[in-house]
Amino acid sequence: MSKQRRVRFGWIAAGVLSAGGIASGVATATVPDGAGVIHGCYTTSALQGPLGSLRVIDTAKNPNCGSGEAGLNWNSKGSPGAPGAPGAPGPAGTSHAYLKFVASGDVPETDPFSYTTVGSMSLPAGKFVVNMTAVVQDDVGGNNEVEVSCLLLQDGSSIGDSLVDLEGADLPSGSMAITAAPTFGAAGTLSLACGSFDGSDNFNNLMMTAVKVDDITDE
Repeated sequence: MSKQRRVRFGWIAAGVLSAGGIASGVATATVPDGAGVIHGCYTTSALQGPLGSLRVIDTAKNPNCGSGEAGLNWNSKGSPGAPGAPGAPGPAGTSHAYLKFVASGDVPETDPFSYTTVGSMSLPAGKFVVNMTAVVQDDVGGNNEVEVSCLLLQDGSSIGDSLVDLEGADLPSGSMAITAAPTFGAAGTLSLACGSFDGSDNFNNLMMTAVKVDDITDE
């Protein structure tokens, strides 16, 4: 083999080895690093090339930038963003019902006439649809007359009323009902007060119901 051929062969072999070295380096590169960070260097001096030129480095092999360069690192996944703004309020929950049952009680006649509380319940702040039902009747051995007036009260103020006025039957009795829609700005009391105009009477099966609602539409 001539000397010229040996030289050319040597250059070819060196090129193959060089290419193999480069391929090996790419295969074992650690970019980004184990923490997911990409490391780079950018030029800060015109002597090293165009200012701001950026190159990525493998810190596992060479952790430092060269002269006339500065480091610049960034995450391959990015940093978590700031928390978003609070969402809009969700829909109102289910309503809540409050019940008070009184089996029976007296409705006395007073002079002068006055109302006596016969049932009450505590309620939280909010809007309510309330309903009261009861049966009033003459006492046994009474005068066979019933004249009973009742007031539904929100913290002592009337929000509804009912009157039963019957006579002429043996133990006359009648049903009464009151419905209202009060709003409590703070926790308060719903109560029923009754009074008799004509002798002592009584009531039974008093049911007071209050359902808390999100809103009330008056049609």
